[in-house]
Amino acid sequence: MVRKSRHGIEKYLRAKGFTSPESRRIIADQILLTAAACALGLIAFPLTAWPLAFGLGTLIATVNLWQIARFAHWSVGRKFSGTLAFIGFGAYLFRFAGTGVILYLLLVRAAMPLLPLVAGLSSLVVWLSVMRFTRDAGHS
Repeated sequence: MVRKSRHGIEKYLRAKGFTSPESRRIIADQILLTAAACALGLIAFPLTAWPLAFGLGTLIATVNLWQIARFAHWSVGRKFSGTLAFIGFGAYLFRFAGTGVILYLLLVRAAMPLLPLVAGLSSLVVWLSVMRFTRDAGHS
């Protein structure tokens, strides 16, 4: 079931212009983790907010990854210019500010627990580290 879901997500990503198989795999894995964490968080929410906070953290990380990868794929085929750098920097600032506002709303207004939210935010870094250290030495 997970393999079929990953294949469907990767097919969707390919249609959206993500040409690199490695980036599609990374994003698909993060989307699957986010879906599972959010579903578990919603189920367990009457008992505790911790799983939902983790799921929301993974959701923020996934949206940021999606936007970074989309810009990277878009900009690779373009000639470097000041306009391209300005667009990239502007997108970074917008994403950074948006993430800050969302974290403020989740931590202060919604009173979500901090530790699982931070764990969800760092799920992508942990997953990339696991992928890197479990990969064969001869493969890129």
